[in-house]
Amino acid sequence: MAIGRHEEAAARAKRAIEGSLRACAAGSDRRRGRAQRDWGRFAPAASPLAGAWVMVSGTMSAVDRPLETIEEPPLATLRDYWREAVAERAVLPRSELRPERFARALEHTALVERIETPRSGHRIRLCGSDMENRDFGIHRGAFLEDARPPWYRDHLVEQVSGAIARTAPVYQRVEAVIDGKSFAFTRLMLPLASGSNPICDMLLVATVRPSSHLVSAIRARLALA
Repeated sequence: MAIGRHEEAAARAKRAIEGSLRACAAGSDRRRGRAQRDWGRFAPAASPLAGAWVMVSGTMSAVDRPLETIEEPPLATLRDYWREAVAERAVLPRSELRPERFARALEHTALVERIETPRSGHRIRLCGSDMENRDFGIHRGAFLEDARPPWYRDHLVEQVSGAIARTAPVYQRVEAVIDGKSFAFTRLMLPLASGSNPICDMLLVATVRPSSHLVSAIRARLALA
């Protein structure tokens, strides 16, 4: 029964997420509305922390680790899928992306693209439920350049732009210090190409992180301010 449910969920994920990708490409509002239920949402919700980030100090740092040391099941699933799909190439074309093959990792995964119009930056094209965090400005349709607080934004832009430039899979241990409290999580970034040319301009980004702990720590800090 469990296997049957998993296969059914994977089939639903395939239909929903492939529809999401087609919707983004075609610019169909109707399809976008349907896709919202499956891999993130478009409209940003007001954050109760908006405008208060100047009261929170923090730093973030990342250290690369070998892909072979990945232990987190969602990241291992995504790594194994990407390795098989990319074969001997450096970059996986987006058209070959098969989300049903890594259905168990979808909630931890976002698709980030580098674009030049209508503005230059790194846009979150699709966003899994565990990745989404509106307190930080992380949601579908948002730009990393608009994330908050500034030290978090700068870290994201630096790491994502660096991974795109490297055109290679990157696995990291990330450490965050927020008002003296330390948290750690892991991140996997895998290169994709939006077109037929093997030029990396997109990433599959997945994290396994204590997001609720981070937000709780920040909320507690603001309550004392």
